[in-house]
Amino acid sequence: MIKKILALGGVFLISFSFFLILFMPASFVWERALKPGLDLRPYGVSIEAVEGTIWNGQALVEYKKLESIVTWSAGLPSLLSLSLPLDVDVNSHAGTASLNVAPGLFESALAIDSLDVNLAALNGVLSQYRVKVSGTLQARNWRVQAKGRKISSATGGFSWSGGEIAYPVQREVHERSVPVMKGLMTTDADGLIQLSVRDEGGAIDSLTASLTPEGLALLQVKRRLLDLVDEPWSPNSNEQDTVFKIKKSVY
Repeated sequence: MIKKILALGGVFLISFSFFLILFMPASFVWERALKPGLDLRPYGVSIEAVEGTIWNGQALVEYKKLESIVTWSAGLPSLLSLSLPLDVDVNSHAGTASLNVAPGLFESALAIDSLDVNLAALNGVLSQYRVKVSGTLQARNWRVQAKGRKISSATGGFSWSGGEIAYPVQREVHERSVPVMKGLMTTDADGLIQLSVRDEGGAIDSLTASLTPEGLALLQVKRRLLDLVDEPWSPNSNEQDTVFKIKKSVY
């Protein structure tokens, strides 16, 4: 009789614990467990409200007066990769994003199915840098794999509709009109990640970037980009010449 009572009590405790985990309010976890030890103010981020459960919920997030509704939904955990997939949707007056995050013990993955951003909505944040942008940025089918803190592969494409921009040059602010730009991210068989950006109709890339498996990052800006924004450069150069280069080890 006692064994039966203990067995029933154990089943009850397991069921009750599962119920608490399954339906635990996200606001409770945020207020009691995460918020006290997480200071987001230095990054200009604040969590205004949280609702739903830890598995399916949404939060009102503000970044420098730019508000977004972030909705998440957790899938079934993978025992093989020890990861927990999480579908995330972001909606704000600056645009929308739909992505899947799968953090794991050994490997992590990020999939951006779609990203649409109205860049003009970011000008309030960019004004402190004397920068102004316009047009629409779109990204589709981005896939990023990481092992530990190292990115092992990245693929995807994006496009910018072009438009009016402004940027500082010494004490002046130059205003220019930029054509449609398109970019492509690839990873070769040796694990070299490469990004290329060119204007629509252009014959060469105006900007390239790469990341080696060892963590050496390289960014190169071609004279083609200066030609597009009507900035002067040496007449003895051609549009394929590199006018600016940064090389740095990131890990």
